[in-house]
Amino acid sequence: MSRMTDYEAALKHKYRVEADGPYVPGVTTVINILDKPGLKWSASKIAADAMYDRLTSGGSQGRDLDVAFARGAFDRQWKAKAVRGNRVHEVAELWVKGETVDVLDEDAGYVDALENFYKACKPNILFSERVVLNRWREYGGRFDFIGELDGHGLVLGDFKTGGEYPYEVALQAAGYLDCQLAEYDEHGSLWGLEVLPPEIVGARTVYLREDGSFKVSNPFEVVSQEDATLAFQACLELYKINKKISALIKKGNENEEAKD
Repeated sequence: MSRMTDYEAALKHKYRVEADGPYVPGVTTVINILDKPGLKWSASKIAADAMYDRLTSGGSQGRDLDVAFARGAFDRQWKAKAVRGNRVHEVAELWVKGETVDVLDEDAGYVDALENFYKACKPNILFSERVVLNRWREYGGRFDFIGELDGHGLVLGDFKTGGEYPYEVALQAAGYLDCQLAEYDEHGSLWGLEVLPPEIVGARTVYLREDGSFKVSNPFEVVSQEDATLAFQACLELYKINKKISALIKKGNENEEAKD
């Protein structure tokens, strides 16, 4: 099997900061090292609701099967939300290109929200779904858009279809803004980096709601861009050292097994 080009790899969230070099982490992967206590409460509520519905509907199949079903409820719902978010992002990307889009009924509310955002903010998109890299700190990512929004100026934008998490969105935006645009040749090889437009005044998170409404939020309103940048860099260093230590432990275990 042939090795993926730099561009093909980046589209699969496998980034290289040097042509045909080793993979480096993505912005989202780095941020995921943060503890998210809200997920524990969400998971426990979904599991409890699933168990209650199963028992009250007469669908019980015995303790072990009921527990397994409840435990998997969060994973099923979370994956469904992620798939839905990806679909809405794909619609947004196609809209920017002026292409016709087929929308599932279950996504109609979010697409209505996207349409209302376009009507209200009249975005002039300069870049959409571009790969960005930080060669010095060795990480990459792909933002949703850079464009001019009425009342906001030229900003780096990100669409969200879930809840609002100020800490995470601030770190994500800071990570992207500390990068440069990746340039690939006709063969998909990384050949250079281009600075982000100096006219960018900040970032905006566009929350799309199922009821057709939307909200444009400044991710640095609660967490400053300076603090978010420092926090992201700390997460990046922790991610790298964790990966190094995990590899050493794995190698040590393998050596012990070989002795046995």
